[in-house]
Amino acid sequence: VLTLHGLAMRLVGASFADRADKTEEDFTKILLDATALMRGDGLLPEEADAQREQLLAGFRWILGDEYQDIGNEEYELISALAGRTRTDEEGRINLFAVGDDDQNIYGFKGASSEFIRRFETDYQAKPAYLIENYRSSAHIIAAANALIAPAAERMKAEHPIRINKSRTKRPPGGDWQKRDTVGQGRVQILSAGNDGKTQAMAVMAELERLAACDADWNWATCAVIAREWKLLEPLRGY
Repeated sequence: VLTLHGLAMRLVGASFADRADKTEEDFTKILLDATALMRGDGLLPEEADAQREQLLAGFRWILGDEYQDIGNEEYELISALAGRTRTDEEGRINLFAVGDDDQNIYGFKGASSEFIRRFETDYQAKPAYLIENYRSSAHIIAAANALIAPAAERMKAEHPIRINKSRTKRPPGGDWQKRDTVGQGRVQILSAGNDGKTQAMAVMAELERLAACDADWNWATCAVIAREWKLLEPLRGY
């Protein structure tokens, strides 16, 4: 189990253990070097095949997670690992990838959902839509679907998320529908002002209100998410 960069470093025998000055360019070069190694650049075809066979050491499957986060360099490395451009079926490796274009948040560093869209034709693959949610209540799922619906060029526009079958008869607000007489398990938008301090107070007031509704309340299971770390500083102070 490796990150793509970790795999690339293992393939080329690289280590940054003693380097505090490593940069993004260093990691990009590692990906490029590993891709060239897997393709056998500069070698005769039979030598390239032998090198590839030795590097892969008999592995027949690649399972890649968070496929929406890859950029061009990662894409080329995966292609080389899978043997995408090879004409012989024996020289290819089975590739299984999971990704969600709705979660593509690394566009600023080159990641693109375009690679998910190309996956079916690149690898003659059959897509499967994982649309059952086993974690959230029906109210939360409905709010999430409504929030993401206006996003352009979504791959799951015709495949909205739904609650998993074994929970379909549960209250849409889950346990909180009965527990909280105010919110009843619904997603709420709270007026909290534009100041970090007032927002922190509004967040904590709501969490403390919810805590009073639950005899088994555990603060360790709560999360507060903000766009920037600095926005959470007043909350920490509270």
